[in-house]
Amino acid sequence: MAEIAELSGLGRLSLRGGPQVLSAAGEAFGVRLPLEACRAAEGDARAALWLGPDEQLLLVQQSDWSSALAALTERLRGLPHALVDISQRQV
Repeated sequence: MAEIAELSGLGRLSLRGGPQVLSAAGEAFGVRLPLEACRAAEGDARAALWLGPDEQLLLVQQSDWSSALAALTERLRGLPHALVDISQRQV
């Protein structure tokens, strides 16, 4: 019998922005964001998935959530971008 269970402990951020934003975000996030279609990159407790030319899905363990969000917020300050917490969007 199959069982369905909720996976917890993983936060998700939707990041949208141009090349300068994606480069800066990669530095802050600690994972070089993929710039080619349908690619992903991962590092310690973090991953980035290419969703479109200006859109990335950033995955981070909840235990690392605060530091990842703080680093991204600081590094992207002043750059035109959208960074949205979508952790609870799909259950």
